[in-house]
Amino acid sequence: MTKNQRLDKFAITAALQEIAALLELKGGKDKFKARAYQSGARVVAGLSEDIGEVVLENRLTQLPGIGAGLASQNSAS
Repeated sequence: MTKNQRLDKFAITAALQEIAALLELKGGKDKFKARAYQSGARVVAGLSEDIGEVVLENRLTQLPGIGAGLASQNSAS
């Protein structure tokens, strides 16, 4: 991601919620992953600073509820 590209925290939140819903439908061990994505969506939605800056500065995992796996999903875009 370049500085000119802006990340939309609402789009990221929606994507994380959608992934969580799909994982819930899948069931099994994926229910735990679904909770992680739901938690991540809440954290991103409530973030007061620019999510793009957080991603550029590699600080996603410093946010409560955002682990390395979830951070790698956000950084991949």
